[in-house]
Amino acid sequence: MGEDTPVDSARNPITSFDSPHDTRLCGCGEPVADGWFLAGHDQKALHAGVAKIGSVRECLDWFDNTYVKPTAE
Repeated sequence: MGEDTPVDSARNPITSFDSPHDTRLCGCGEPVADGWFLAGHDQKALHAGVAKIGSVRECLDWFDNTYVKPTAE
């Protein structure tokens, strides 16, 4: 190739680009590109869920009484 021939820096001719379709919304409504929550917002969601049930102890009691362990097939 001569000096005047442009060379693409990517070896793969198909490159990625930022797209609004690659994001989802955190529970707070902000877009998240990686994972399901913004940093620290998973804990906010967890604490909000516990608060709906009552105390941490009540939440654990509720979970233990509600959770059905999957059976092996």
